[in-house]
Amino acid sequence: MKITLLLVTGLAAVAAAVPVAATADPAGAVKADLTQLQTDITKAHDTLLADIGKISADTGKGDRATLKADIQAFRSDRESLVGAVKADIDQLKTDVAAARGAKAGTPELKALAQSVRDLAKQDRGEVQAAAQSARDAIKALKGSAPKGPAPTNTTTTSK
Repeated sequence: MKITLLLVTGLAAVAAAVPVAATADPAGAVKADLTQLQTDITKAHDTLLADIGKISADTGKGDRATLKADIQAFRSDRESLVGAVKADIDQLKTDVAAARGAKAGTPELKALAQSVRDLAKQDRGEVQAAAQSARDAIKALKGSAPKGPAPTNTTTTSK
């Protein structure tokens, strides 16, 4: 969940960097980037929570094979979704630099950046809490299952 911390930090930098002036083109690009970032954060949140829900459900069933596949799906989804969010942040940084150079920006952009930052923070918290709950359930499952085949008593005592 390091990406979410990166998101919050990046968005804080964006909000501080967007000047309050008025031109449409660079500001429009920043607005479009923020909107795309918000969409990708929401998609990541929803997808990862769904994956964690599957993991939690399979943990309750004790189905280790399915659980392993669900964990792999979560990791794969997280990797691809984080890549999309990182690409959005990189594009946003570029457009913010252009907007700064053109002294473009509006209070609306600052408000949008703040709302995206708040969304990222909230979504990050929800995903982290769900992931921690799933981790705890997996640890409980590991602790309750035998580590190997049941021992058999092959020695006989005779008198």
